[in-house]
Amino acid sequence: MKKYQSLNQYLEEACSKVSEITLTDAKIEEIIDDKLPPSSKKDKRWWTNTEDKVQGQSWLYAGWKVKRVDMNKMVITFVRSKNE
Repeated sequence: MKKYQSLNQYLEEACSKVSEITLTDAKIEEIIDDKLPPSSKKDKRWWTNTEDKVQGQSWLYAGWKVKRVDMNKMVITFVRSKNE
């Protein structure tokens, strides 16, 4: 999860007072200080809420889930997990 650790921290800390947040792919790249892989912009499954993939771990372990992905605008909406 090293590449996405800063996204995990961002969601844990900067978003601690909100229950939903929408980020662009550009903002996520700024947060992780790296480019997202091409598959994140072509395949909605990349954003699946699963611990089987490191990117999913970054938001799930921070207590968030992907609610919606707009592949045309590359906007991702995260919501707090119910158990948080």
